[in-house]
Amino acid sequence: MSWDERIVTAVGSSSILATCQLHVYNREGVFCGSAGKSELPKPDEETIKAAAKAFCSQDGKDAIRSGGLNIGGDKYRLIRDDDHIILRKKEEGAVFANTTKEYIIVGMTPNLKTQQGELIGLCEKAQSWLSG
Repeated sequence: MSWDERIVTAVGSSSILATCQLHVYNREGVFCGSAGKSELPKPDEETIKAAAKAFCSQDGKDAIRSGGLNIGGDKYRLIRDDDHIILRKKEEGAVFANTTKEYIIVGMTPNLKTQQGELIGLCEKAQSWLSG
């Protein structure tokens, strides 16, 4: 079974996957797989490394607080960084979730305002699967 198939199995078939995408990377920034459909760009290796650092250190969190993260050449600004790192660019948004193992989960949505809760839920399902 491919990574993409395993991710869909883990999070279930949710209607949000018609417009959003869930990506899984290792902590070094290597893409593992994804589920869903979206025209939004995928985060690159440097963005994933910055998110991984933010989950591990205050310095990493401070860097994202002050400068946000670049995704696909666009600047996404931090709007929340408690359990998850949530960033926004206009209506688009990204949710970064950490795992207890070696993975970072990224949910991307074209409409963060209306889909944030559902996207966090998908990230948490993937988080449970990867941590188990």
